[in-house]
Amino acid sequence: MSDAQARLIRGDNPTLAAVELQTIVEEAAKKVGLELNQRNISPARKKDEFFNEITMTLAFEATPGQVSQFLEEIRNAPKFIMVRDAQIAPAQVIHEAPKKGDFKKVLRANLTVSAVLPMPPRKSG
Repeated sequence: MSDAQARLIRGDNPTLAAVELQTIVEEAAKKVGLELNQRNISPARKKDEFFNEITMTLAFEATPGQVSQFLEEIRNAPKFIMVRDAQIAPAQVIHEAPKKGDFKKVLRANLTVSAVLPMPPRKSG
């Protein structure tokens, strides 16, 4: 098996592929101290004649550093996962510096990540 194929999530069982994607994403979040507020996995869809694709949409609030670390964890995951869509905005808009104390920067992030899986072999018969 080539290195590239080893980085793909197995495609012979779409349900297990979805669980594997969710596990990788949740472990990356846990590693950087993120709490995922929402997560939604779509069923595998045909990408082309060789591959299917599963996507996972997630929402969370985090510091800029946590977002950066989370994206790095996804990039360095043992399986090939890509960020399909990212919407990141301040959780709170401040128009002037606070009078007392520190202002904690918090971002609201909505991400869609995806994994490509090989098509299951066709059964001949």
